[in-house]
Amino acid sequence: MKRRDLYGGDSGAPSSTSPLPAGSQKAASNVFRLRRVGHALVVTTENPRPYVTTQDLRRLLEAGDPGAQLLLVAGAVQLSPGDSDGMALISRRELVAHVGADPAENQLTEQAELLNTLIRLQGA
Repeated sequence: MKRRDLYGGDSGAPSSTSPLPAGSQKAASNVFRLRRVGHALVVTTENPRPYVTTQDLRRLLEAGDPGAQLLLVAGAVQLSPGDSDGMALISRRELVAHVGADPAENQLTEQAELLNTLIRLQGA
């Protein structure tokens, strides 16, 4: 069975055509999935990534559960409704304490950068 690269070509063989125009960037996916980790359901993105975005922080603020938190699980940032396996990055309660309930975009950007520094320092 041959492995496929990101653009659908065989891995190891250079692809002469790409479905994306030269210089364009593939848009981030907004597809979310629920999966069970321990006793909790967590929201994961289709493309797991080891860094926090402002969108992750907005989703955390919009979560109805005050115990909701962002976790780093198997190299992916996930939103969890409560205690779950993984490295806890920040809870909704802590985020509101740092930036308020309706923060400006630059406040979320700064908080995301601080969390990403924490992730790097932990060696994740």
